[in-house]
Amino acid sequence: MARKNMIQIGMIVLLVAAVGLGCDSVESIDENNFIMSIEANPSTLDTQEYSSITVTLTHADKTVSTSSDSGTSATTVTTGESTPVTGYIVTFSFSQNESGAQLTVVNASTDSNGKATAIYQAGKNDGIDIVQARIENGQTVKTSIIVGSSIDTTTTTSTTTTTTSSTTTTTLL
Repeated sequence: MARKNMIQIGMIVLLVAAVGLGCDSVESIDENNFIMSIEANPSTLDTQEYSSITVTLTHADKTVSTSSDSGTSATTVTTGESTPVTGYIVTFSFSQNESGAQLTVVNASTDSNGKATAIYQAGKNDGIDIVQARIENGQTVKTSIIVGSSIDTTTTTSTTTTTTSSTTTTTLL
């Protein structure tokens, strides 16, 4: 029984680590203030169903000003309003494809709203697929799509309690 619980805890830790490593990343901002986001709608579906993948690319104006007063200096960075970026080529691909899914690019170049789109079709297998989008400067965003009903999508918090003498230590994994 204890071994089974440890295996379940290990699987939960792996799932949390996978999500924490960027599988659900939806926004990226580079050093030039390009803001790139990705959305899958819907992001949970059954085998062979479709999802719309939309990438939005915007640019935020940035103003840097420096002031000094009595031997101290301050630098202020002000980010202005984001405006859509038109004409950037977006490359869609899989970084993980457990279901055997397919991507069909609808609009590879960002339009006047800064959007590029692809259609995702889930494969025949249950699993988690990760779609990534990249622009030529290397900026990349990823989103995960859960396919099938056998994938557990509930958020689980696991608590392990160890008792020694009269001291109780609780570790949250």
